[in-house]
Amino acid sequence: MSTDTSSEQRIQLRLGSEAATEELARKLASALDEGCVVGLSGRLGAGKTVFCRGLAEGRGVDPREVSSPSFVYLQSYEGDSGPFHHADLYRLGSMDDAAIEEAIDGTGLQHVLGAAGLAAVEWWEFYRGPVPQKLVTVEIAVENPEYRSIELKFAGQGLQRALDAVS
Repeated sequence: MSTDTSSEQRIQLRLGSEAATEELARKLASALDEGCVVGLSGRLGAGKTVFCRGLAEGRGVDPREVSSPSFVYLQSYEGDSGPFHHADLYRLGSMDDAAIEEAIDGTGLQHVLGAAGLAAVEWWEFYRGPVPQKLVTVEIAVENPEYRSIELKFAGQGLQRALDAVS
């Protein structure tokens, strides 16, 4: 099997618990190479931060340390597998594009996307900037209180191992 994912590939999953969501994220994180970015979208309470806790744990960060960085935009953790950067762009949703770009420039986010480690960005739809070379987008939709639908899109080179890990 090829190790490159040069065009976008998608998978759709249905999960029934936070534990299953965290396990999916752990598997994904352990299979992602340095410099990958995971962009997460979904309504409030959909499970984006839960997914980020699983990503962190998959990179050797204690998931209990991970909370939504809504008020500081970006938090970085040092894990066993290198840095894990966690951003939350929720507060940018009410801004126009120019204000969003200015706010992102002030966060330091542009310096961690694609850099050493793994970066996870909640409310990815508010991001304005260059598209990362290795990007996995995660769309989480709540079907009902018991199930979440998760669509993962893999775009860029070298993501086949990650796609295989969660398929």
